[in-house]
Amino acid sequence: MASAGPNYPTVADGAEDGFAINYDWVDVNNIKDADADYAMCSATPVIGSGDSRWLKGTAYGFAIPAGSTINGILVEIRGWATNDATRYTYFYDLWATKTGTRIGTNKGDASSWGSTPQTRSYGGATDLWGTTWSVAEINAAGFGFHAHWYLVTDTGADTYLGIEFYRVTVYYTPPAGGAVKFCSVLCSKFNGVVVSKIDGVT
Repeated sequence: MASAGPNYPTVADGAEDGFAINYDWVDVNNIKDADADYAMCSATPVIGSGDSRWLKGTAYGFAIPAGSTINGILVEIRGWATNDATRYTYFYDLWATKTGTRIGTNKGDASSWGSTPQTRSYGGATDLWGTTWSVAEINAAGFGFHAHWYLVTDTGADTYLGIEFYRVTVYYTPPAGGAVKFCSVLCSKFNGVVVSKIDGVT
């Protein structure tokens, strides 16, 4: 089995809502690399507990060879959140997407994120996220992941959530014979002996 990545998204977005209370993301482009800068979302007690908007990372720039079989996808997300007795977060949703529509299996686990930055892993080498994948779908700009958190706040202070990056590794089986290279040199000499080359094999 071969792998490609980890790759980071080249497109980030945090505008989509869809919940009763929708808290905004700022600096969403920070999820495009691992540099200790964070996309941030915060909930204020003036409004109350509520949902983050969807944080999306797409267009990972993969170039999986044509004819390969996709075996699994690993997603790593690094972040932190306020975490005390009355202020915390729930990680409710993590979905794959091919063209913008969320599909397959939700990997959100309703866990609370800690106040120390941590990298969490979802999926793996044999996990297809409840759907099937073609090479073209993985390599396409629409391939990516959408996530959403619920932020709990009290009457005293804001609740903060910071996400440093999304990154993705794709596991695949190359096509049979994929390593054969055709050679334009038909023959050569080695120690005075003519050696023929056919399809790169001497």
